[in-house]
Amino acid sequence: MRARLALARAVLHDPDLLLLDEPTAGLDPESARAVLNLIDEMGAAGKTVLMCTHLLLEAEGLADQVVVVDVGHALVSGTPEELTRRFYPATTVTFDAENRSDLDRIADFDGVMAYERNGAASVQLESKERLASLVAEVVAAGIRLVRVEPTTPTLEQLYFTVRREIAQGHHDEVLT
Repeated sequence: MRARLALARAVLHDPDLLLLDEPTAGLDPESARAVLNLIDEMGAAGKTVLMCTHLLLEAEGLADQVVVVDVGHALVSGTPEELTRRFYPATTVTFDAENRSDLDRIADFDGVMAYERNGAASVQLESKERLASLVAEVVAAGIRLVRVEPTTPTLEQLYFTVRREIAQGHHDEVLT
């Protein structure tokens, strides 16, 4: 109840800037969803909401800008799309087919940088522009696809990728 009261007091005067630290901590799932919906509505109304959270799934879809902070220092910042392009330059697509063994032929198509199959196939393409023509070529080759799903990394995956880059000594390349 205290968390809900604190949030109500924070938004009561319709601020242009709202600073929230772990806004859903200690809330039940329904209340947490209501808080996240309120944050989304405020952002859509042109308000600036700065949310600090360790629960990156909560920020998924809400964040226009992301800053990864470690020991008080910003490691990287940008829009989720910018960070995805920067840390995941290849386009990853999941393919599935009626006959999954047919998927192995995809590894030999032009523009395929990496191929892995564990049930469905995970394919890395040199660019997302290559996807439409690859699908057409795969279908023309007689592979009966049942799923083609480009994957976008989550904020959590981006976070761990940034942390890995730091640990591997690519510190100067990560800082913005």
